[in-house]
Amino acid sequence: MFFHYICAMAPGWREKPLALWYNGGPGAPSTYGLFQEFGPFLLTAASYSTPAYRATGVPTPRFNPWTWANLTSLCEIDSPAPMGASYCTEGNGTADSVGGPAGDPYSCGPWTDHSTAAANHKAHAAFFRDAFPEFEASQQPVTLVGESYAGVYVPLFADAWLADPIVGPKGKEINFYGFAVGDGFPACIPQPGKPVDWCVNLENVEFFRYPNALPGPHWDVEFFHGCGTQPRCSLETVALWAASRTPATHDRRHSQMSEELYRRIKAGCTAGELLGKAAPLPPGDRCRGLLEEMAREVGAFHARAAPLQSCLSSPAAAVPPPCQVGFFHAYNLFEACPVEEDSGSVVLQATRRMISGSSASRRRRDERPNSHHRDAAVSCPLGHRRRQHVVSVPVLPTPGDGDTGLGAPCLGSAMGDYFKLGITKRALGIPADNNFIALDNGERASCAGGHSALSHSANCE
Repeated sequence: MFFHYICAMAPGWREKPLALWYNGGPGAPSTYGLFQEFGPFLLTAASYSTPAYRATGVPTPRFNPWTWANLTSLCEIDSPAPMGASYCTEGNGTADSVGGPAGDPYSCGPWTDHSTAAANHKAHAAFFRDAFPEFEASQQPVTLVGESYAGVYVPLFADAWLADPIVGPKGKEINFYGFAVGDGFPACIPQPGKPVDWCVNLENVEFFRYPNALPGPHWDVEFFHGCGTQPRCSLETVALWAASRTPATHDRRHSQMSEELYRRIKAGCTAGELLGKAAPLPPGDRCRGLLEEMAREVGAFHARAAPLQSCLSSPAAAVPPPCQVGFFHAYNLFEACPVEEDSGSVVLQATRRMISGSSASRRRRDERPNSHHRDAAVSCPLGHRRRQHVVSVPVLPTPGDGDTGLGAPCLGSAMGDYFKLGITKRALGIPADNNFIALDNGERASCAGGHSALSHSANCE
């Protein structure tokens, strides 16, 4: 079994800490974090707008001045194999299972959370024994970091490290500093006589049908509603608002549903139903009916919803259940980037896109009176002739205008296009026949992955 890793070393890396990064899924290659979230070079929609791309056809990784690599070296590990560029050599033992880089998603056999932790613990041992033995003598701090389902993985990895400390080639312990999880899936609190996943249903990936990855609707209700006009907010809502850095002009509310519906949900659903205390049983009929109303008001995931006009132009009784008032992105409520289908067609046309964060600028026509006085527009006589000036104005977050709304670039399909190229595989030490597998939320992508200063495989056999 080989675990593929990709490192972006910080300037002066021999004196900087190191973070080992994991995306969640289960089944999401950790390449996503390094190349579309926090790495020094990001693959985004802007990767197609460079002279280098026009000359070579290779999407250009764009420099990210806010990268975490300013403070810590970053190494992502594709896990579990065969996700990303990791793979198993022998197949899963069945007659038609083929191992190696070109293996299918089942080529490593079934995984559990604990077997994933055990395999990664061996990968960590090989990593510091063979790839980075310097960390033994330098004692630079090492952290385990991840998001989403890594909320399960990373604590298990940390537990394995504490139970069996990783050592360097001379037998001295590596300086394990700690772990961190963002947007983490926390799993279920163990209950006697109940299965380990008693409070969730990970086979149900449908939004607003509970239990899914959440035991109940409480967290969605509070998040999509926000603080509203209440003078005080729940601690959970305040934490979510702070994490999303919602501008003050939004009145600390996401306003994805009406105040009237929010009040009816709070009155019509019991606390147990909202918190999923009876999971795996769903909420009762009355509560489910209210949640269906919430689903219609909040809208559909991404931009595949019926247009707002078609919903509002029909009588209420004629609106079919699938009709959605709006749309949302699961990771960013202000997301309004174009959605590219497999055919390459754009569902949501953008009037413009963020390509460089809030440091970018756009140009607009600004009508001003034929005067150099700043306040002339106020006292301009009726019929006074005006001139048009083209001025440069800063690009600020503008939800719903074809960008992320938070100053980050739209991603597009650059990562998939980049990683399926043979030139990329050769540069990153990925076998040419590698079948880069991504199964996050049950979706498979055929690309090939990873990028940075270092790219190798740690043999964990």
